Amino acid sequence: MTIKHILVPLTGAGHENHVPLCALRVAQRLNAHVMAMDTVGDPEVYIDPAGVGMSPAYYGEIQEALDKAQAQKRARARKAFDEAVAITKVPIVDKPTCGGPSTYWITGSKNENATVAAMGRLTDLVVVNRPGANDGFAERESLEDAVFAAHRPALVVPHGITEISKDAAIAWNGSPEAANAVERALELLEPGSKITIIQVGEIQSGGTPVSELVDYLGWHCFQSEVCQIADQPKATARLILHAAKKAGVGLLIMGAYTHSRLREMILGGVTDQMLKTTDIPVLMVH
Repeated sequence: MTIKHILVPLTGAGHENHVPLCALRVAQRLNAHVMAMDTVGDPEVYIDPAGVGMSPAYYGEIQEALDKAQAQKRARARKAFDEAVAITKVPIVDKPTCGGPSTYWITGSKNENATVAAMGRLTDLVVVNRPGANDGFAERESLEDAVFAAHRPALVVPHGITEISKDAAIAWNGSPEAANAVERALELLEPGSKITIIQVGEIQSGGTPVSELVDYLGWHCFQSEVCQIADQPKATARLILHAAKKAGVGLLIMGAYTHSRLREMILGGVTDQMLKTTDIPVLMVH
């Protein structure tokens, strides 16, 4: 798949400056366009003032405070984008071109259709922040929408990461999701990249063996080495991350939600654990 259009949703949380910078650097490498947008909605107070004995004046104060908070978030999101553009010097372009890298900003609050799920359907890659422990619902919702609702590859970038390393690891379980992730990641891999294939446990019946993946990468002129690890109960994500760090890679490629999303949320599946704990960029494909 050719990556020519990259979506970057920003929540205005105040600590996602690394995300647009990372996306623009990927765009420079691929001659792609980055469309950055804020995902800050317009606040509405769903309270009947009369029903709770609230004076209209007090109700207005609440609405005004919410409006101010949302405006501050929009300003922080735009500032993160502007600073990344200033560093990379990627030109602002609002119409399709076939030239070098470019970027543009849209204000999501002014367009009810400008959601991560809707805008992500016609993009090649979504670059999104991995929320930290102190982030709120909006940040987690943006991540969930990027990975699950947009139906596009999502590059999840932990705090402080501003560039993607050429060396990568593939979390392989033989599933269609994992195979799809590998195919979508090929353009992010550079000639001479060091690729480590991490297989935790045995491939389930009907899954594609790791030897086939080695050959597939070879046909694309990538050399790879296989790291096979014995599985441990509820430790798969931790084992994958440990192996990736030991291999010294700067990108992890994996399928997302191989099991149902509900099962992942209830039982603490590999995808959810990875999204909560990874400190290296992860390319996820559902």
